Amino acid sequence: MKELFVSKTGGSIQVFLSSDGESIPLGRNWVHQIEQALATTSLMFVFVTPASLKSSWLYFESGYAYSKEIRVVPVGFLGVDLASIPAPLNLLQGFNITSESGLNNIIAVANSTFQHNHGENFNGEEYRAICSTGLLRQDAGLGTYAGLLDEITFSIEGQKLLSANFEMALRKIAETFNLPARECRLSHDTLETQGITFRAFEPRGDSYLQICIDPGIADIALPLIENALRHVLKDGFCGVILYIRFVKGVAYLDQRHKLTGRLYGTGVKLSPDSWLRYNDMEFDFEPGFTTSFTTTKSLRRITAPYLKTRLLTDQIDLQQFQQLLDLLFEREILTFSRIGS
Repeated sequence: MKELFVSKTGGSIQVFLSSDGESIPLGRNWVHQIEQALATTSLMFVFVTPASLKSSWLYFESGYAYSKEIRVVPVGFLGVDLASIPAPLNLLQGFNITSESGLNNIIAVANSTFQHNHGENFNGEEYRAICSTGLLRQDAGLGTYAGLLDEITFSIEGQKLLSANFEMALRKIAETFNLPARECRLSHDTLETQGITFRAFEPRGDSYLQICIDPGIADIALPLIENALRHVLKDGFCGVILYIRFVKGVAYLDQRHKLTGRLYGTGVKLSPDSWLRYNDMEFDFEPGFTTSFTTTKSLRRITAPYLKTRLLTDQIDLQQFQQLLDLLFEREILTFSRIGS
């Protein structure tokens, strides 16, 4: 984002970014460098993301700048909606970035602050590139496990939705995603965009909303989905079931006494039903099956398993999912061997 901004403004505005390896040269006192930058700046964009919300530096630095009468502009990014964050940041005039128009707001605010006239020409391809650059970071979201996951699926009972009309619910989700028509496909029971499919169905008289996600974009998709679903769920995420399907080669320990024995002393508790509880979620395993049909019979073949989780709070905590996966692989509840090795 910084590189594109500097290019589009012709290098006429000096940009300080503490994590780019350039604004703070190696060997310098980084606290002093940040202090110096804050003391000489005219405009600060505060990017509010799922990760930065957990950092006290977000509030410390923005509060310091505001006290110096620097223009501070909060920016909701990677699924964070400024309307949902607490004071004091939500008291400042800001905007969300959910498309290229949000990126162009950065140029518009800079033009207003510095009396420049740069073109507001971020495009959709640049927006997608900016949002995807952090997907494979080892410390982000599902991180090192992304390559072992085949699909992430939400299963939401229809009665948890504000509207019994699936088409209205899907349309509301599409509006929240703020996607142009060319980037999504919407019908009465399906909403599809790149890497995410929302599908409504009614097996045996029950109604469900199913959301399928490509794990490769989970770090971006899950915060966006969380924000969108808050507009259509009655009581938040508590009780929502999330399935993680693994790739071939991943297996789980299906002998219950051995599974619970290996988790002894880890803080995992037994739930009243067949689930196990870990912090703010419950989990269990299901074997994967595929069904093939011949002219005389159908055959079921066991494939990679599912990790089934039930949320107990009103939020999706990616860090907690990663901690659970860490624990399950560490205790060899989950194992992985390359096919043919």
